[in-house]
Amino acid sequence: MIPVIILTGFLGSGKTTLLNRILENKKDYKIGVVLNEFGNISLESQFVKAEDEKIVEISAGCVCCVARGDILKALNSIVDYQPDTEIVIMEASGLSDALSLSLTMYSPSIADRFILDSIVCVVDCVNFEKTLDENEIVRDQIIAASSIYLAKTKDVGEQQIKQISELVKDLNPKALIHRDSDSINFDLILGTNLDRTKVKDHGHSEHDHDEFETFTFETNEAIDYNKFENFIRTLPSNVLRVKGYLNFKNAPIKDKQYLIQYVMGRRDYVLKDSKNQSTHILFVGKDLQKENIKDVMSSIMFSNNIIYNTISKLFNIFHS
Repeated sequence: MIPVIILTGFLGSGKTTLLNRILENKKDYKIGVVLNEFGNISLESQFVKAEDEKIVEISAGCVCCVARGDILKALNSIVDYQPDTEIVIMEASGLSDALSLSLTMYSPSIADRFILDSIVCVVDCVNFEKTLDENEIVRDQIIAASSIYLAKTKDVGEQQIKQISELVKDLNPKALIHRDSDSINFDLILGTNLDRTKVKDHGHSEHDHDEFETFTFETNEAIDYNKFENFIRTLPSNVLRVKGYLNFKNAPIKDKQYLIQYVMGRRDYVLKDSKNQSTHILFVGKDLQKENIKDVMSSIMFSNNIIYNTISKLFNIFHS
């Protein structure tokens, strides 16, 4: 039986960062990875620092809602590629219901080869209280977990970390709590007091994402770096997540592909060597003004710079 670790946490909480830390400190474990993106585009693997691991992406929707056969196909693909796989890590979408996904692991077609080992929930210490208040799924992810991983602790004070830990403990008294300053050790997350009774008794529950939307923008034309920076800095609060890669014409560092990670006002770039000359960005949020986003992104292409200021002003007025 191959143990499966489910990695959950809200949009932008730091799941991929944790996954990369695990892969960097895997020792001699043979690991397979299943990645899931909320949306119909596979971008997640661009941010994973894998070496010889087999990575399979599921982009048909939230992994807790996609067909069970898709999950089985992904798991079998890993083992077919690497028969001596010892652990599978499944990074679920930030909107996934961990208990619904866990229940899938007990399907006979999956359970004869794979066993649900642990559920690790990543908590974003910077945005925790806001996301908890506004999104019920954050609470559900914490309650389902066997381990809680506190991320972005360097960006908050010790008192806030203590308060978050106490809130998490109130929601899930049995969960083990770690923080990103701890060394990564599989002993901390493998086989950690998973309440299998809670999972099996969960049954089917209503779980939808009607309040969340996605919008994907693609172009083969170069993007103006300065104009994009202005755009991303002024995104309205209903845009929760932006992820993708950009082909900049005038970026500070030349001949590099820029990968962007944006979470509720905070953005980071990762630079990669790539011959890919396209731009491909996924926006996730509530009540997205998709046509406005499309217009602004189109206007900051180098070929359309003349109309940028007009469109940008309209965008800002619309959201004021």
